[in-house]
Amino acid sequence: KNRKNSKLVSVDMPYPGKNNDQDVGIIIPTDLKKYWTLLRYADKEGIPKALKILKNIDFCHYDSDKSYDGRMLSYKIIWDNLSKNGIFYSDDIADNNAFIDFCRKNRLKPLIGSVPSVNGEKLFGLVKK
Repeated sequence: KNRKNSKLVSVDMPYPGKNNDQDVGIIIPTDLKKYWTLLRYADKEGIPKALKILKNIDFCHYDSDKSYDGRMLSYKIIWDNLSKNGIFYSDDIADNNAFIDFCRKNRLKPLIGSVPSVNGEKLFGLVKK
C-alpha cells in the first residue's frame, strides 16, 4: 500500500468438493484487497499469466503443485523472474526433494525452517536471489 505500483497476484485452483472458496485470500487485509488479483488456473497456465501482470517478482510464496516435476517447473519460472534480492518462499518442502534439488542445482543457500500445523510440523524453504 505504501509502495507505488505494488501488486499482489495469487494463482489458485479451487479444491473440488471442499467448499472452501471463502478461505482463498482470507489473510489479505480488506484495505489491501484492491491491490490483489486472483487467477483461477493451474500453475502451468497461471504463473505465466501472473508474470504478465507483475513483470517481475519481489516476493513469492509458493504453496501450490505438490509434485516434484510440477515444483521444479514452477520454481524455475519463478526464480528466473524474481527480482535481484527477491525472496522465494516454498511451503511443504518435505513432501519431496524438489526444493533442495533446485537449490543445489542453482548453488543456492536456503534457509530451512518449520512451522507447527494440525498434522505436526511442516517444513518451509526460503532463499534470496
